[in-house]
This record gives sequence, C-alpha cells and structure tokens, in this order.
Amino acid sequence: METLALSQVRPIIPSASFPHLSGHHSPSSLTLSRLRTLRCSALSSRSLGAAGGADDDHSARFRDAAEHGNLIPLYRRILSDHLTPVLAYRFLVKEDERDAPSFLFESVDPAGLHQASSVGWYSVIGAQPSMEIVAKENMVTIMDHREGRRTEEYVEDPMVVPRLIMGKWKSQRLDELPESFCGWWVGYFSYEAVHYLEKKKLLFLAAPDDDQNLPDAHLGLYDDVIVFDHVEKKEFIIHWVRLDQFSSVEEAFNDGMNRLNSLVSRMHDDMVPPRLGAGSIRSGTNCFGPSLKKSTMTSEAYKEAVWLAKEHILAGDIFQIVLSQRFERWTFADPFEVYRALRIVNPSPYMTYLQARGCILVASSPEILTRAKKVTGELLDHLTSWDALRAALPVGIVSGVPKQLLFYVDDAVRALAHFNICCIVGGYTLIGAQSAVEFVAKENFVTVIDGWEGGRREEFVEDPMRLLKRMMDEWKPQPWVGLPDTFCGGWFGYFSYNTFRYVEKMLPFSSAPKDDRYLPDIDVCLYDDVIVFDHVEQKSYLIHWVLVDRYASVEAAFFEGKSRLDSLFYKVQDGILPRIGKASDSYIFDSSLRSSNMTKEEYRLAVVKAKKSIGVGDHVVLSQRIQRRTGADPFSVYRVIGSKHPSPFRTYLKGRVCVLVSISQEILISLKQGKITKRALSWAEKKGRIPGEELEASLLGDEKERAKHMWMLDSEKIDIAKVCKADSVNLEKIREIEQHSRVIYMSSTVTGELFEHLSCWDALQAALPSAVVSGAPKGKAIELIDELEPTRRGPYGGSVGFVSFFGDMDMCVALDMILFPTGTGVAHIQAGVPAIRWVHSGLHQTSDDELPDEDDMSFYGDCEDE
Repeated sequence: METLALSQVRPIIPSASFPHLSGHHSPSSLTLSRLRTLRCSALSSRSLGAAGGADDDHSARFRDAAEHGNLIPLYRRILSDHLTPVLAYRFLVKEDERDAPSFLFESVDPAGLHQASSVGWYSVIGAQPSMEIVAKENMVTIMDHREGRRTEEYVEDPMVVPRLIMGKWKSQRLDELPESFCGWWVGYFSYEAVHYLEKKKLLFLAAPDDDQNLPDAHLGLYDDVIVFDHVEKKEFIIHWVRLDQFSSVEEAFNDGMNRLNSLVSRMHDDMVPPRLGAGSIRSGTNCFGPSLKKSTMTSEAYKEAVWLAKEHILAGDIFQIVLSQRFERWTFADPFEVYRALRIVNPSPYMTYLQARGCILVASSPEILTRAKKVTGELLDHLTSWDALRAALPVGIVSGVPKQLLFYVDDAVRALAHFNICCIVGGYTLIGAQSAVEFVAKENFVTVIDGWEGGRREEFVEDPMRLLKRMMDEWKPQPWVGLPDTFCGGWFGYFSYNTFRYVEKMLPFSSAPKDDRYLPDIDVCLYDDVIVFDHVEQKSYLIHWVLVDRYASVEAAFFEGKSRLDSLFYKVQDGILPRIGKASDSYIFDSSLRSSNMTKEEYRLAVVKAKKSIGVGDHVVLSQRIQRRTGADPFSVYRVIGSKHPSPFRTYLKGRVCVLVSISQEILISLKQGKITKRALSWAEKKGRIPGEELEASLLGDEKERAKHMWMLDSEKIDIAKVCKADSVNLEKIREIEQHSRVIYMSSTVTGELFEHLSCWDALQAALPSAVVSGAPKGKAIELIDELEPTRRGPYGGSVGFVSFFGDMDMCVALDMILFPTGTGVAHIQAGVPAIRWVHSGLHQTSDDELPDEDDMSFYGDCEDE
C-alpha cells in the first residue's frame, strides 16, 4: 500500500499581507484566525492581589511592603496555556488604535538565569502608559496621563529627566514576580541621542538634515504590565501602585486592586475576542517582491561615501566606520501583521512591536546594547541604569543594528528599513483526535478497531507487537518536503510496564501480581489527522495522510484527502472554540478517601525482603499505588502540571478505559533513521535562588548519585547492544550537566545503529522496562517486584510516545503519571532500594508524609495555581 501525506502550513498566529503573504480565508492559506478567548481563572492565592477570601491578609502584606517603599506591585498569576502574547496584545490595543502607545516584547536571555538557553522564556506586554516623555533635541514634553497634565521644557540632557522622576520612588520587588521586566519605562533612544552625551563635539546643528522629524527619545511609564512565562505556562498580570498619589495606604490598596481587577477583566472576561485575519506564509523567504529602489542615497553617492571613508581609515583618523542608507517602500500592510510575519521568518533574541508617538516600530535583533541589574559589584553605588545606558551609546557596531521597520501613522502606511529585538519558545506540541485505527492488547488478546474500513476484529496472538509490525509493513509512506522534524502521523499511545512479558518467556503474565484494574497492556491509536505546533518557527501544520489503496484512482484519493484536510482546517479555524474555565474551586478533598495498595508496614516488609534478596551492587525499585477520589477534570490537572512541572515530555492521553496525564524527564528510547539514542539521567531539584554552580558541584560530587548514574548507564548500554551493531554502540556524552527550569541534570548519552533486519518494535521491546523503574540486573529485579508488589503497575513504569509512519520513534518512561479511571486519581510513588541503603531510607520515599496532598499537582480539585 502507498500512503500520501497532505499538509498545510500556517503561522500559529496569522501573518501580514505583504506580497508573499495571503490575507484571505481560503483553505490554501491556512492560518489560525478568529482565536477566541479561552477563559481560565486559575488565580494565585498567595500573591498581593490574588482572588479569594483572603483580602485582609493581602491588605496586611501590602501595608507591610508600604513601610519599606512607596512603589508596590499587585499581581495575579494565571494559567496561560489558552492564550498567546499576540492575541493578548490585541485584547489591550484594538486594531484601529495605531496611535495608542503600547508595546509587545518577546525575547530569550542567551546568558542569563539559564546558561546558553535557546528557549523564549518570557513575553512582555504593556499598554496605556501613565506617563510619557518625548524629547526632540533639547525640547522635552512630559505627558502625565494620570494627572491630566502636559509640560514642555528645554533640558540640556533629556536623559536625566526619567532619572529625576524615578528618584522620588522606592520600589518593592517581590520574589514571586518573574525574572524579567515587570514594569516601568519602555521606549526607544534614537541614534542621534549620542548628541546628548557629546555636547561639545557633536552638536545637533552639525547633524545631517532631519527629514523624518521623529523624536530623539520616547519613553512610556507602564505601571500595568503582562508577563507570559512560556516555560511554566503562566501569565503574570501586574499593576504598580504609587503611594504618593493617595492619602492613605488603604486607599492605595483598594484603588490598586480595582485597577488590577479591571486589567484581568479586560484580558479574560471580554465576550467579544479580537479577530486576527487568516494568512499563510511560504517556507522560502528569499522572494519579497521587487527590490527596494527609493533610498536616501543614490548608488553612486553611496560608493563615493565608501571611498571617502576608506581614505580616512588609511589616514589613521579612524580604524572602522559603518555607513548606512535608508530604504523606503509604500505599503498598505498593517504594521502588527508585519510584526507577526517577522517573528516567523526572522525570529531573533530581541523582538519588539512598539507603538510610539508619530511612528510604529517593528524590530528584530540579535544584538544586546547593554543590560543592568542590581547585583552586588555590577554597578558603582553612585551610578544608575541610566548611566549604564549613556555609557553604551552609541553602540560600537552601530552598523550591526539589524534592519529596523518604522511605520508612519499617516493615511497610507510607509515602510522603511534599519533595526532591533527577541525569540520564541522551542519544541513542538502534537495534537491528534479521532484515530483511524485503535489497537488494544490485554495480555495476548488483541482488539483492532479499524475506522478506515469500519470493522472490528479480535484475536489471540503470541506477541501483539509482531502484529503491529505486520500492519505497518503494508504501508509505504512517501516523504513530503516541508513537514516538521517530528511526529507527523502514525501510532501514539502507551505500552504498559508488563509489555516486556511478550518476549521474556521466563516471566509470563501468569507470574505477574494480581490485576485489580484490568487495564490494557497496550493501547495505541493510528492518527492520520495530526496538528503540529512549531513553537520555534511559530507555525502550525495541519496534516492528513491518505491511504491511496482505499480509492479507485490517485485523483480520487487526492480530492478526498484535500476535502478531509479542508474539513480539519475549518474545524480548527471556524469551529466554536470551547471555553476553558476554572474547575470547581469549592471542591474540598476528603483526605480519608486517600488509599494505597500497600500499608506502610507491608511496604516496610517488602523493602526488608528485597534487601535480603539482592547482593552488593544490585538495585530494585519498588513502588506503591496511591489513589484518591477527586472531582478534578483530568484536562485541568494536565494544564496545572504544565504550569508547575515543565518537563521534556508532557502528555494528555485519552485512552479506551482511562485518561493518562504524564510528565517525564526520562527518555526510554529514541529512534531516527536507524540511529537509536538512550540517556541516563540523575537530577537535583532547584530550591529557592541557590546558584546553579552550587547545585552542579553538589550533584557531580555526590558519590551515591555518581554510582547510581553509572549503573543506569551500564543498563542503557546493555539494552542498546541487544539490537544494535556491536561496532556502532558509542558513548557520546558522559556526566554532562544540563540546566532546566526546576531541576539540574547529570546526563549521559549512548547511541547505536539498529540492525537492518530489526524494526522500531524490536528496539522498544529491548528497552522495556526501563532500569529507572525496575532496577538492575533487570531480570532479578523484575522477579522481586512480581513477588513483593501486590498488584500490577499498569501503564506506570512502561512507556508513552509515538511511532511514525516512517518507523521513527520517541518513547519516554511513564514515570510521573496520574491515571484517571472513573472518578479516581491514581498516582504511583516509587523508591529505589540498593543493597547498601538502610530500610527506612527507601520507606521514607513512599511514606504517608511523601504522598501527594491537596496542594500537589497530582490531585488538583480545581485549576488554581499555588
């Protein structure tokens, strides 16, 4: 059989109407449009300004902060998985408000809190500044919108004006706020701002002709700011209160809460969400229409300027000079749409959309000019951030300032070229629904539900994975240029801990513990309709796979596939979007409903028996199952997990008889184009603001962790050697440190080349179960688990992931997971028992003190963030 892939690529948020973009709503230009607000009122209950019944406590905290400063932030922390920064900006600034000062920043810190990070950690949005400073040469205009006052004055150095204004305020920063810009001055300083610093040598009178008449500096004071944390999927809505504007602290607090609530309402209670036009963007960005011809200099004039510059260099006057010229083009493109296109075709560490007085600025830059943070030793005590900025102007590679787009607010919009700013979150999100085939195996009994043919068959097979392989061998998928480098269609689901029994004949299902839940051992579905979100490129792909053999002709297959793809597009774009709201916050857990499949004494005895049965250097990982009745919506739990526990593998999987919510740091096995990759991980949790260097030294210096890491690595090498060519097994990395949002990892990577006669299913069977959840040596550890644990583990300890149509595979260890059968949340707790560990050490890891409580992400009864 032959399989053909049809796909439509679109920006996650629509693009502009440049010649290479499409602004209509046809299926051929697939772009998400008309994104409606998805409500989520999961508010922080421990912040200054959280919702709930603790106003007195919040007021007390506010009064305490007021004793140490007169500029205090109130904020709310909300789940942001239903909202993008682009859409949030449109909530605050409507499409026709092009003269309203506002900004959207998206960026990554390349050498900040997380070393060498490539993740776009934060996006920042602000609108309606309370004050503006506009400087044209030495004439400064100050507009105080809160007081309704406008003043103009001649100032020798306009850069001292914001510093003088800030001098009367003493801010109180809360540790709960994100490590990013959370409010105050935003704007730009022009290249000509250097004239403020070199008053004697560089006079404005000697500057070139000013044909644009733009401000030399424009700053807005933003006391209302929204910060998106893309890693933890949170949104901080922040309002700064200035106490000097009120007669009492209580009045300031009440006014601040009203303004904060109003800002939250604008973001999440708008019944008519903003409309974003659909558009598609071509993969190739080298064709942007006719070349730019209108410039401030002719070609001959520019060449003459270059020759003159070279003469000055030869004369020793300068050693380098950077010349520039400005290009112009008339366009009717919406500047915000241009920004949306720019963030796709040229994502950069610093990106900006800034509406200022007289112009709109769209920016993309890899260059940092300067950064100042109040850290001991970073600034001289008598200097401020303004002094640091003055010292940095003009930047030493002024030419290197990337292309900048300025949009004049006239009847027609003109585009110019010369500029700066940000980046985007990395990785993919995969979505599939309405599977074409469902494959369910319980021990050796297999049920196949074929949605393509409309049939259902049941049979007894010795090894269900052989049946999966035979089914895949019938298809010959055709590679399709332009598809993302990830799962684009195929099998997705879970393989339980007991899957290894299909090949380990010495450990049959009859030797396994009691099966008290009767969950499938394998539950995977074949998805021919897949949506892929590329967070780096800010694109989404809608993909449909066509099984050509099902049709009388290739033409019939194509038109049916095109119809299915169009249907998927309109379902996403024009369907009635669900409202994601807050789960019941009145639900109260009954702790008495929490139970385990082992008592504390039973677990202690199991640990004692395990120690008696293993030798020095051996390891066994025992577990117990914790369950609790809960009214929590599984999808709400998944969203909370995404916020509280960001991890490389996060899954929401709705199976035949249960819903599985899983997070995992552990890769079980990865297979791509015949190359197998396995990793061994040891980790340490980041606590408070302990420097990463201290945690790194602690992890590398921990003898127990190093020993554990090495036996895990040995186990991974043994697994990979079973299915790989002997001379291809390679230890690529050993004990390397990786920094992540909440943990630090010690990682080792081993790779190998799969035998030609073997498939991904053989590689998966060789890897199951992971030593992380069983122990070492595996055979002996599994026998002990069968003897000491009273019930089967089910999906826990198995794997969750995908196998593509091309045989590539990514599977993670089903390590931290919650299973939702009817009305019950089930979590597994595990503890490793090495031969040299005291009994109470393993017991403590799964004792009642360590079980998930009401604040744990595993059993959230509502969607409130801690």
